[in-house]
Amino acid sequence: MAVTDTTLTIIEDDKVTALNLRLSLQKFGYSINAVYHSPKEMLAQTQTTPLPDMFLIDISMETNDDGLTLAQTLKERYDLPFIFLTAHSSEDIMKRAKELEPSGYIIKPFHPNTLHASIQAALSKKDNIQLRLNKNIPSGKFDVQNRLHAKANEKRKVEFGYFYTYDLDENRFYYKTNPLELKETEKEFLKLLVANIGVVLTTEEIEHYMQEHFNRPFTIGHTAFRIKTTLPSELVKNAAGIGYYIEE
Repeated sequence: MAVTDTTLTIIEDDKVTALNLRLSLQKFGYSINAVYHSPKEMLAQTQTTPLPDMFLIDISMETNDDGLTLAQTLKERYDLPFIFLTAHSSEDIMKRAKELEPSGYIIKPFHPNTLHASIQAALSKKDNIQLRLNKNIPSGKFDVQNRLHAKANEKRKVEFGYFYTYDLDENRFYYKTNPLELKETEKEFLKLLVANIGVVLTTEEIEHYMQEHFNRPFTIGHTAFRIKTTLPSELVKNAAGIGYYIEE
C-alpha cells in the first residue's frame, strides 16, 4: 500500500505529541483523517468519521491502560491494524499489549524516520497476508466436518499446532492430555480454523459461517479474543484487518 493511499487515525492525549505525530506523518505523505485526545472522544465519533487503514494508539492516556482497552474495543468492532505508542510502560502493561497483537510499537520520543519505517513494516505485513489470502484457497472450506475427517488419524483425532488435538468422537479439544473447556461458539470457531489450517479466513467469512451454524447474528471479535487469551499457548493468529488463521 502506497503512503499516499494510507489513512491514519491518531489517539494521543498529549496535544503536543499528537501535533508532532500529525506533522511528521503528513511530511511523509500520509493522510490523517482524525486526531483524538481520549478514547471517549474517539469512540463517540467513529460513527461519523470514515475508518482509517490503521490506528496509532497511545497505550497510557487518562489511566495506565486506557489505550489497551480502546485497542481491544476497536479490534472487536473493526478488526483493523493498530500500532501502540509507548514511553515507559510497566511489564504488566506491555504483556497485556502483546496479547492484543498490535502491528507494531513506536517508542516515544519518536524519530520521524523510525515512525515511518514502523508504519511501512506493519502495512507490508498486512499486504503479505492479503497475498496469502488470495492464493491456494481450498474449495469446500466451509465443509468443516468432512475436512476434519480427512485430516484425522486412525484414532479419529486431528493433531495440529504444538500439542493440540481435536477428538472427532468426543467433539472436544485437548492441549497435550488436558481437555479444553470451551463454549460452543469458541469450539466451532476453532473447528473452522483447524479444518482450514494454513488459510486466512476473512472476518466476513467466519461471521457468515458462524451465523449460519448458530442461526443468529454473530460478531467474531470477542470470541477470537477470548480464545487467544484463554488457550495455554499461542495458536490463533490475527491477520490484522483481514481475518484469522492457524499456521500449518
